[in-house]
Amino acid sequence: MNKVKVKGPILELDGDGLARELSQEIKDKIINTYLDIDIKYFDLNIHNRDASLDKVTTEAYEVFEKYQVILKCPTLELTQETFIEFGCKEMWKSTQEILNISDIKEINIFSMLTLWLEAISKRAIIDTDDKLILFCKNLSEAIAIAKARDFATLDEIISLYKM
Repeated sequence: MNKVKVKGPILELDGDGLARELSQEIKDKIINTYLDIDIKYFDLNIHNRDASLDKVTTEAYEVFEKYQVILKCPTLELTQETFIEFGCKEMWKSTQEILNISDIKEINIFSMLTLWLEAISKRAIIDTDDKLILFCKNLSEAIAIAKARDFATLDEIISLYKM
C-alpha cells in the first residue's frame, strides 16, 4: 500500500490513561498505516512531567511554536488530590494553560480520532497537499458514518474508510 507522504511534521503530546491508549491504537492502525509522517513526540503524562520537573512541557511548547500543528491527548489535571495521589514534586500548571489550547472533555474513540483528524487536516492545509486533504475527507466520512451507525471500535471505522 502506498502511504500518503506528509510534508511537514505534527507535534504529538501524549497524555494519560484511556486517551493515551486510544491515541496509540489510532497511530498503530491508521496513522502509521496510511501516512508517511514525521511525528515530534512528547510524553506529557503526569509521571514524566514530574520526573522532568515539567521541562517536557516547556520543550513541547517551543516545538509547537515552530511547527504550529499539534495533537494533544488529554492529560490528568493536577489538583490537590492528584498531587497527593501521585506524589508529585510540585503543583504543575495545566498543559492547556501552558500551551494555550483546549482539551476534550469526553474520551472515546470518536473524540480521539477527531483530535488526530483536526491536526492532520491543519497540516494538509498548511502543506496544500491534495492527497492528504483527500485522506482527511475520507476519514471524516468514515467517522460520520460510524457515529450514525453507533459503531464503537476503531476496526469498524477503518472498515468504512475508502482511500
